[in-house]
Parts: sequence; structure tokens; C-alpha cells
Amino acid sequence: RPDIAAQCRLPRLGGILRPSFDHFGGAAAYLKADPARVATLKQRYRTLGSGPVIGLSWFSKAGYNSELKSTSLMDWDSVLGLPGAVFVNLQYGECAAEIAAAEAKFNVRIYQDPDIDPLDDLDGFAAQVAAMDAVLSTSNTTVHMAGALGTPVWCVLPPAGQSIWYWFLERGDSPWYGSLRLVRQSPGEPWRETIGRAARMVRLSDGMAWPGAQ
Repeated sequence: RPDIAAQCRLPRLGGILRPSFDHFGGAAAYLKADPARVATLKQRYRTLGSGPVIGLSWFSKAGYNSELKSTSLMDWDSVLGLPGAVFVNLQYGECAAEIAAAEAKFNVRIYQDPDIDPLDDLDGFAAQVAAMDAVLSTSNTTVHMAGALGTPVWCVLPPAGQSIWYWFLERGDSPWYGSLRLVRQSPGEPWRETIGRAARMVRLSDGMAWPGAQ
């Protein structure tokens, strides 16, 4: 068309608008969930226990690289053993059988909210993520939602060079999301150990009201 002076593919905008880390200008939250829905969900989850409400997500269905960044819920025993925590399932897709097996093995409850469908209701999912005290996840949609909302989130990643480009290399933080911390798997390290390091970070983080903590 003669009235178009230039064109650009969407994936190239990052290199044009953010040519260096200095061009990010901070990583403040930029999404806001419905306050009424957030309040309702916080009240609901608070009835489940007095400890921090922690959302969990552990696999990806992102096509070609989903296997690299997916884990088994059975590898999350260190997280599920966090004292007094209330666990809420944030994982999209069918995972009821895996949750039931983990609950039986680790003697813990992972609450599945029947009113939230992350695949059909993004507004509801945003409110649910905003209602969490913390989120632990592999690299999937849950991480991006939590980061955009400013919810504290720890993301376990495969080794540097095997994860997606936008997590960059060797960083433990993210220029995209100020509330995000990256926990990178070392080469040859089992996921269980990587997830264990993330669990320790959450346990030592500021702002978590653990029952019985001094």
C-alpha cells in the first residue's frame, strides 16, 4: 500500500524499543485485577489456613520447548513441605490426577478453585494470581501473569542457553517484571534440587507470615 512508509514484524519491536537493559526504565506492575474479585478470593483462601497463600504451577504446554520447562509435581516436595502454607493450584490444563497423587504422597492439600478457569476466564485468573502471597512456577503463562500484576513470583528455569530468550542469561531477576526472581537449573541438576532452592528462597523472603515464626 502506498500510504505505508514502513513495516515491522512484531517480534522485532523488542530490539528496537529495548536495545539495552538501560532502556527498560524499571519493571513496575502494569496490570490490575478486579479489586472486588481479588478481595473475595483472598477471603476464601484465608479460610484454608493462617500461613502464606502460595500458588503453584509446574508444567508448560508451549509446543516445541514445553518438555524443557515442565516438571512433575512429585518433584515439588520441598515446596509442599513449607510449614503452614496454604497451596492453591494455578496450573492450567488437566492435572487432577497428579494433584491427587501428590496430596496422598505428601499429606498436603492443594486447593483447586472451582470458580476459576485460567483457560476461559483471564480476568478471573488475574484476580486469583493477585490474591496469592507468592507464586512458584515453571516458565509458563502463570509467571507472566504474576509478574505483570506485581505478585511475588519465583520461576524455575532450565539451564542458561536452554530457556527462552526473554529470560536472558545468568540473571536472577527480570527487567520485564520487578516482582520476579529466576531460579536456574544447573547443568545436570535434577529439578527436585532446583525447586528446593526456590523453596528456601521463599522461606527466607521478607513479608511471608509463617505460623510460629519469630
